[in-house]
Amino acid sequence: KGEPHGGLSAAGGVQKVPVAMQNQWRRFQFFDKELVKGEDASSAPHPELARLQVTCATSGKGQLMLGDASGCVTLCDRKGALKKFQAFERRVTQLWLIAQQNLLVSVGDDVS
Repeated sequence: KGEPHGGLSAAGGVQKVPVAMQNQWRRFQFFDKELVKGEDASSAPHPELARLQVTCATSGKGQLMLGDASGCVTLCDRKGALKKFQAFERRVTQLWLIAQQNLLVSVGDDVS
């Protein structure tokens, strides 16, 4: 009586959690959903990002980094400006940003 459901009571004993609460899923919003637009700020998605076959991604330092099926890494800043470089001959499989050392690590496939 008067104690919260689940967890420990004030006396230190374990309380029973109601069955209805045991099977509930909770939804957490970790990120804001925002459409990345082109530099002209139209309502359409950024045309170059829409064409990418993204295989992996990471983010940090104010940028979104995308690896794609053609072996390129694309960097997108908060304004929607893109920088792209060829990292591998085939696809990029993994990206990690080591923010403390300002280092982007990529793993991918080459021909040989």
